[in-house]
Amino acid sequence: MRADRLRRIGAIAHIETLMILRDKRSLGLAFILPLFLLILFGSTLSYDVTNIPLAIWDQDHTPASRALISAFEGSPYYHIVAIRDGYPELVRDLDRNKALVVMIIPPDFAKRLNRRQEAQVQFILDGSDSTTAGISLGYIQGIMERQNLSLRQAGPQRRGGLPLDLAVRVWFNPEMESRNFIVPGLIAIILMIIAALLTSLTLAREWESGTMETLLSLPLRPIEVVFGKIIPYFVIGMINVTILLLASRFISHIPMRGSITLLYLFAVIFTVGVLGLGIFISGVAKRQTLATQLALITTMLPAQLLSGFIFPIRNMALILQGVSYLVPARYFIQALKGIFLKGIGISVLYPSLLLLTAFACFIVWLAARQIPRQIKEKRR
Repeated sequence: MRADRLRRIGAIAHIETLMILRDKRSLGLAFILPLFLLILFGSTLSYDVTNIPLAIWDQDHTPASRALISAFEGSPYYHIVAIRDGYPELVRDLDRNKALVVMIIPPDFAKRLNRRQEAQVQFILDGSDSTTAGISLGYIQGIMERQNLSLRQAGPQRRGGLPLDLAVRVWFNPEMESRNFIVPGLIAIILMIIAALLTSLTLAREWESGTMETLLSLPLRPIEVVFGKIIPYFVIGMINVTILLLASRFISHIPMRGSITLLYLFAVIFTVGVLGLGIFISGVAKRQTLATQLALITTMLPAQLLSGFIFPIRNMALILQGVSYLVPARYFIQALKGIFLKGIGISVLYPSLLLLTAFACFIVWLAARQIPRQIKEKRR
């Protein structure tokens, strides 16, 4: 009895093994995916914040001010991206994310130090990334403490306070609440995953149910099939966008400082692109189970790890920084944070809009290429 049971179990296991071996795509996914995830997570998961872009306005131009600049230049935590001559240029650097920290040295900096008075140095932090801003503030305080110690040891003793007085202002998110940083990014992540999952089953379902033959018999162009399948899910996506925006404003209390029209423009292009990605995956997989797996892998992981949502892109390996340009969530998250927290407009965000549009056009074209050849021949 026991031997018969083992034979039956062995027969089922043998059949299942044959089915697995026949499914080359799933088998490859089972072995390649763990290695891919290890490389991806190992290269991006880092809580170290380094190379923070720093812009400086030195109004003093003295050896004392240059010594302070050298202290930041020699730090591994900061990367000086610009030396400016005016306040408007610093504002543009912050708006365009070229700099996350601004240092302003006043014109009487060296004179006050020579008079044994406190010399104030102002720092402006971009609070739209609250995590980086908080860590950066700690770095600034540490560097300034070392400078104060060095100045006190080099010169005569002071009766009062420290030589350098630190003045810090946080823009865009003064309270540095992580909710204001996380929620706009979550909108992009949620939309990307849901939209791609919904359309990743469309063509695969046609193949599995046998209704693809019906499509083959219709005088349709490939692009017509793609847009015909996208439109219903696009309506669902826009409803989701509206729900998420209302929830972020009235439930999470995220400030809306920019144009809602511009935000919807980004949302429309982003949704079309991601829906096209789902159809492309569906056409490649031809099976619903594999399509779902591929949709999750190509949307959830890149959107979370390579979009700048959790980890700064500038701290990633160079090859992953290059790959991040292929992740549409990167551009949508930049737009969401810029419009929500900074109130910036199309003059700053147009590069992201153009790149997002290019992605949407290219991926819809790729999706149309996955429509069976017979439909293309019908057009002729």
